[in-house]
Amino acid sequence: MLSTPLVLPCVLSYKNNTICLKALRDTGALGSAFIDNDFVSYNKLPQIPLQPPRHLELIDGRPISSGHITHTTSLDLVIDSDAKKANIYVTKLGRYPIILGLP
Repeated sequence: MLSTPLVLPCVLSYKNNTICLKALRDTGALGSAFIDNDFVSYNKLPQIPLQPPRHLELIDGRPISSGHITHTTSLDLVIDSDAKKANIYVTKLGRYPIILGLP
């Protein structure tokens, strides 16, 4: 039986920019958050180089096809009136522009 993904409305903000979007909540992402690199570029979000780059594996142990994660972004994130500063890894994602990991 396939389960419906848990999708949450959220708001990202940086300086004077506010972006409303839907985030995928993922229990397999080990508490990390990820944002799509095309989404980051399109919205001109800040990117902070990672030293050293991070290696990311899929659930089956294979490395992600987009290669190492080389940047993060730091944004204000609001979900259900809960606001926090979020450091998010920038990588190539699929259907959702942001994935919020849970431990």
